[in-house]
Amino acid sequence: MPTKRRRYSDNDKATALAMYDANGGNLYRTSRELKIPQSTLEEWVNGRGTSHDVPELRNEKRQELQEVLRDLAYEIAGAMPAKIKSATLSQQSTALGIVLEKMQLLSGKATERVDVTDWRSEAIDYIKAGKVDYQELTKRLGTDLATELFRQAGVEVVQSAD
Repeated sequence: MPTKRRRYSDNDKATALAMYDANGGNLYRTSRELKIPQSTLEEWVNGRGTSHDVPELRNEKRQELQEVLRDLAYEIAGAMPAKIKSATLSQQSTALGIVLEKMQLLSGKATERVDVTDWRSEAIDYIKAGKVDYQELTKRLGTDLATELFRQAGVEVVQSAD
């Protein structure tokens, strides 16, 4: 007996594509969460098998999902103080972080992780270019860190005779 193919409405497709956006473009996760074959979802992502109405519906679904997530974020944040005894702060913070990240993805803003070593590279470049001196950096960062940065820049530490 042949298996029956499931039919998806434009609304279903738009909802799935909005969830795909909320999952940061993760096909596997979205197909698993929605129980839609990954190949089917991939077709929709690539614009195949969808009507001309789906992109507009997708944006509407993204907005709806943003509102739901915003409400959920407020609910989680409000529940944190009362839940500290039954859930770890880490668990509550993780839940809030996930919701906020999905809100950001749905609003079209990329989420990014900032490498904390970026400022060090920039500081070293300034030292090499002679744009900052040791005394100035010592006042801002302390002797140990300023000395380390100058050493990494390959610049000799010159202390003024105050």
